[in-house]
Amino acid sequence: MPFYKNEEEDFNIPTELKGKYTNAKLDKPFDQIAFLAPDVARQISNACTGVFPFFNYVYRDLDKDSYLKDKTLNKHQEWRTYKLSDHLPVWVELGVDFGMDYLNRKMTGG
Repeated sequence: MPFYKNEEEDFNIPTELKGKYTNAKLDKPFDQIAFLAPDVARQISNACTGVFPFFNYVYRDLDKDSYLKDKTLNKHQEWRTYKLSDHLPVWVELGVDFGMDYLNRKMTGG
């Protein structure tokens, strides 16, 4: 996976996260993960990324009547953001080499 580079600040952002909707309504890209390390480009290019849609599993629309029987679906969707969050978790899994050569290079600045 390539990455998007923010030229203004030299942040590296995994391409799959750029513009991804991260709010509870899934209509705005509020959150992101960015890296500012000189040797992170290779790790980002191999990264797995995502946004976890927890409302598919907790406080689901389908279960509205279990929580707010007399409320509208819109009220339920608003209510649940106060119970968990109105931002969804964003994640990145990086490949990291903890081999001795890598650690020695880091310790010596090489």
